Amino acid sequence: MKFLTFLISSYVLLVGGAGAQSIDDVYGTFDVEFQATSAQGEVLGCHLNYKSIIQDFAYNQGAPYAVFGNIGVGISEGKRNLVVSTKVITNQMNFKDSNAALIPAKPYFAFLQSPSGINNAKSFIKGMDSETKGGIFSVFKFDKVFVEIYTQILEKRAVSIVFNRKKNGQDIVVPIDLTVASTNEKGGKTRSDKMVNDFGECVSGLLREVSKTKQTS
Repeated sequence: MKFLTFLISSYVLLVGGAGAQSIDDVYGTFDVEFQATSAQGEVLGCHLNYKSIIQDFAYNQGAPYAVFGNIGVGISEGKRNLVVSTKVITNQMNFKDSNAALIPAKPYFAFLQSPSGINNAKSFIKGMDSETKGGIFSVFKFDKVFVEIYTQILEKRAVSIVFNRKKNGQDIVVPIDLTVASTNEKGGKTRSDKMVNDFGECVSGLLREVSKTKQTS
C-alpha cells in the first residue's frame, strides 16, 4: 500500500470516521510486504517492509505514531558473509487540524526481538541516519542470535521492532504481525503467509551463495 494511502487511512481510522469497531482496530501492524533487492539480476538482499501504528506511552503520553521501515538480510561484499539490517522510521501523527501530518521523531537506537524475547541488540555493528527523515538504519551480525530470531520469524510469523528515543532511554516494543498483507479503511486485515515464505526462500538463496563462495575460495 502506498504511503499516502496509509496516512489517509490511518487518519480516518483514528478519528473514527470510517466506523472502526474499536480502538484495537486502529493500532498494530498495518501491512507487510516482501521485497528482494538485486544488481544486474543477482539477488543481494531480502527484506520485509512493514508499517504499524502505535501509541507512545514511554515518551509522549500515548500519542499516536506511525512506525515503518524494513527488516533485511543482505550479502556482504565478496559474498563471504551475510549481514542483518533494520530501518526504523517513526513519525508522530498530528491531527490538531483538518489535515493529517507526520512529524519526524527519529529513534536513538533500534534492534530486533523474537516472540520469545531474544534480541540482537548486542550484535550491533554500525548505524546511520536513514535517507528518510525520522529514521535510522542499523546493521547487525548474522549470528546465532539472529538465527534464533529468524527461526521464530518463520515459525511464529512474528517479530518485534524495539527502539528508544534517547541514550539509555526506555525501550518501545512494536510487535509486527508478519501475516498482515493489508488493512482496509475499517481496520479489517487481509492475512497471508506469502510474505514470510518468500522471505525465507530468499534468505535460503543467499545462504547458498555464501556457502558456494566459501567452498571455492
